[in-house]
Amino acid sequence: MGEIFVNEYRKFVGRPYEPPHGCLRLVQQIFAECYGVDLSALSAELTGDPPGIRAIHECLMRHTVRVDDPREGDIAWIRAEPWHVGVVIEPPEMIHSYAPGSTSVCERYTTHDVRGFYRYRGFVA
Repeated sequence: MGEIFVNEYRKFVGRPYEPPHGCLRLVQQIFAECYGVDLSALSAELTGDPPGIRAIHECLMRHTVRVDDPREGDIAWIRAEPWHVGVVIEPPEMIHSYAPGSTSVCERYTTHDVRGFYRYRGFVA
């Protein structure tokens, strides 16, 4: 995985939350546009409205590996109920789309209830 400069992520700031699962949609857009990775399977595997904590965890674990050393491109699982995800830009910065009616923002993940960091299996050496 090559480094994407922070400015590349800036083009995603201010995008409107797209229900359902707007945070996940943003993650998918970033992976598609910055890395050429199709993560549409994540949405297809989530059922229920909203999908439960077990569903998002199992879905993440099929496509990612949990890591303790977050780096650019890792998925930050922000909270459990309701679940929320973002993408690490440059530790401790992440980009995420929080809720209906909001737009995507860059923030420090250290100000959120991070449950774990997950690296796409294709990025693991």
